[in-house]
Amino acid sequence: GFSSDEGVKRNKGRVGAADAPDAIRTQLANLPIHRPVSILDLGTVTCESENLEQAQTELAEQVANSLQNGLKPIVLGGGHEVAFGSFSGLFHYVQAHAPDKKIGIINFDAHFDLREAEHATSGTPFLQAARLSEQHQKQ
Repeated sequence: GFSSDEGVKRNKGRVGAADAPDAIRTQLANLPIHRPVSILDLGTVTCESENLEQAQTELAEQVANSLQNGLKPIVLGGGHEVAFGSFSGLFHYVQAHAPDKKIGIINFDAHFDLREAEHATSGTPFLQAARLSEQHQKQ
């Protein structure tokens, strides 16, 4: 999970996204499972105080480590700032293990989340992803 209200606050939105990982887990626990499945909950990366960028880095490391260990990570979160940490982890894993591969993203949202901002917000994850890709000359 990724628990953060900071990106939403910076984007002048309504807070509450930080509660999403636990709320989603609670609802998922009530769903029936009709076939054997292995699920490993690695806990929640929590954005402490206003340090969103550090929390995104921690999430990226957790995603990359999960992939390195053969897991298929699913990140539960509320605000869109979760997208960059997830992408960054995948990006760094692909760079290290399959640099010739491209990453595709499907985003269902009313906005592209490519806003220019001084700091990361819930409205900047795909701008952050584009900049990371440009830094590594991978488009």
